[in-house]
Amino acid sequence: MNLTGLLALCLCLIFVSGADSKRTGRLKDQVSILLPRSQLRCFRLLNATHQVGCQSDRNGNVGTIVTAQNERQLAEIVQTFGKNDEKIIPLLKVENLNRAMTEILHKSDVVSGVLFYGKHENANISEDANSPSLAFSLYGNETMKWNEKSALSDDGLRFLDWTKPIFYITDKREIDLLYSGCLKAFNLNLLTPTKYQKDGPRCRVKMSMFMQAAGDAQTCLRRQQLLYGFTKTLSLCDPLSSSNIFYMLPELHKETPANVFLISSKLDSFSLFNEAANGDVSVLTSVITLITLADAIGKKLELFQERAQKHNRQLMLAFFNGESFLNIGSSRTAFDMQIGEFPTKQKKYISSKTTNHIGLDDIKFFLDLQHMNADTQKYYFHVDGQSYKENKGDVDKSIEYVKRALFHAGLVSVLADSSESSQVPPSSYQAFLRHNRSIPGFVLSPDKSGEYHSSVINSFADDKITNSKDSRSQLIDHIDGAASALMQAITGYVHNDPLSASDFSIDRDYISTVVDCLFSNSWNCSYFKQIIPDYQDAYATRSLYVGTKASQSHLWYLVDSMLVQSLGQTHATQNVKSVDQCDSLNPGQSVYRYIWAYNKKSNASLCYRTSSYRTSAESPAFTDVGIHPERLNYSTWVESVWDQGKVEVFLDCAHSTIGHYVAIAMIVLTVLLLSCPSWHSLISPVIDESTETDDRELRVRYQATAASPNALASTESEAAVALIQSTSRNPPSANVTVT
Repeated sequence: MNLTGLLALCLCLIFVSGADSKRTGRLKDQVSILLPRSQLRCFRLLNATHQVGCQSDRNGNVGTIVTAQNERQLAEIVQTFGKNDEKIIPLLKVENLNRAMTEILHKSDVVSGVLFYGKHENANISEDANSPSLAFSLYGNETMKWNEKSALSDDGLRFLDWTKPIFYITDKREIDLLYSGCLKAFNLNLLTPTKYQKDGPRCRVKMSMFMQAAGDAQTCLRRQQLLYGFTKTLSLCDPLSSSNIFYMLPELHKETPANVFLISSKLDSFSLFNEAANGDVSVLTSVITLITLADAIGKKLELFQERAQKHNRQLMLAFFNGESFLNIGSSRTAFDMQIGEFPTKQKKYISSKTTNHIGLDDIKFFLDLQHMNADTQKYYFHVDGQSYKENKGDVDKSIEYVKRALFHAGLVSVLADSSESSQVPPSSYQAFLRHNRSIPGFVLSPDKSGEYHSSVINSFADDKITNSKDSRSQLIDHIDGAASALMQAITGYVHNDPLSASDFSIDRDYISTVVDCLFSNSWNCSYFKQIIPDYQDAYATRSLYVGTKASQSHLWYLVDSMLVQSLGQTHATQNVKSVDQCDSLNPGQSVYRYIWAYNKKSNASLCYRTSSYRTSAESPAFTDVGIHPERLNYSTWVESVWDQGKVEVFLDCAHSTIGHYVAIAMIVLTVLLLSCPSWHSLISPVIDESTETDDRELRVRYQATAASPNALASTESEAAVALIQSTSRNPPSANVTVT
């Protein structure tokens, strides 16, 4: 036994020798290890009716750390500990999580928190509900259960009100400390009902993640308004809010009739955990397909616009944000169209400087892209039965254009269901149909009628493409074929000629560049840094969670920048030499948006004239003073403000007895007297030692004084010493402080 071990053991003995049983049990005051790399934490959201997500008590939730491989073991452990009024915090492999385990974890009061670890890429988990967006579904109780095979609960893992903290541990050293140094060393026998004992020390965990908001969105915002100025907490919750991006081709003037072919993709996903909304299939494959179409059109932009103007038709590329939360972005867009404020609020400019208002009746066709995955060779056209019956000719024509081109690309496609009861999946198109059931269109996806093809839609596990570079060449082939087919649907309406698509070829090299940039753990590729003059480090943070105004995903900004490069023009702004001059062209007109951006040909920043628009992706129910009660039929979400989260591991001897301590103390004292001639010199009032590694913080606290001796002793004291020794040699977190 080395000096560190003897030192720690001496301190433990001092603690035991002078304590009553109640005081002896408070090892928490002596040993505490913080795990600073536990950054993936479940947080709370609130909508118009209730709260979802997680939170701890203000002072944290404490439980004995346990583990289980399946629902049977978990139920057995919950029952055993429940009978003895002892709280637990399960440490579980995320790939083992299933519906039955989710139900136990959610409903049991014995479970005071949950720690996940393991390889999420092996988990086929969706955090969405059986029927995503059911609350605002066009089909009410008849809505199909598109996600039933992968959902972990009927309401969805993300949309349960957990009332307990949940963290996902990813650091290997912290996992080892929790499993080997804590659970295996002290708690393993407790997992078997016949071996469970009330007596003896426990390795326990304290999880802290307190949320400031509670109830529902309206209650939170009202409290926030009332408390403003009377508390140090300036904010309790913030609305989910971001931007939608649109590009109109050609530009639309006041006197030009609007006949719009709208093709869309969503920009966001979600996860139970902050910074874990990955969205490879849920979002990025469709976004890249749409960006690829913009690039192909931009290479012959004048030709595309000239043919469109002959038929008084327009193409609108639409990227909706907040769609994962009951279609925030698309429903807000439909609302703005209804009140005459899309794409901008109307101002009294002269006709030539004013864009035409676009209403719901001006959307002549709506094509929505979803889940453009490369692991399937079959696509489905999803139509709404009522709309399809009314517009069968137009819809069948567009389907035939795409179907024929997909076949030439080696992809099979079929109409999923043409009956009057057919449904479109949860989508931006469905959000528009809620406002106007007459809009013709379809959703293109690899999903069968009523069943998602992918098992990881809206999940932290949706990053398989990012983690597998080998699959990217297949994905590029897939996007190439799909984009070529979609171009025929576009030109079939906008140019009244599907064969016009042959003049707008897809650039595989461009697809490859965007694929490599977006399917990366950081969005800091050279292409992004090149096209954004004011590129900031924050743009590199990969996140597909819509966020709040203070903390948004930057995907919409990256998409906007790529559209400017593909479709923006500089011939009309050659005399503009600075960003200020460029910005000064925006006031006084609403037809164009002028943007200062990089130009590859000139290798310098220039002023681009674009027909792009940014609109609000925030519920119309929000006002400056709270929520408009008559607009709660729109998706309305807020995110709770939370206190700093942490995980703390400690030994607790509350279950040990005096006799237990005395017996062990006698044995260990004998060992010390034989092993350490100067043992008395090891006992000092305060011991202070620190080690720093990797700029991390891990604290282990001991206190011992001659006047008030306290100590730890147990049958597992050797394991405690081993933990202390290993912490001193190889700290799991890095900074170890002994005080």
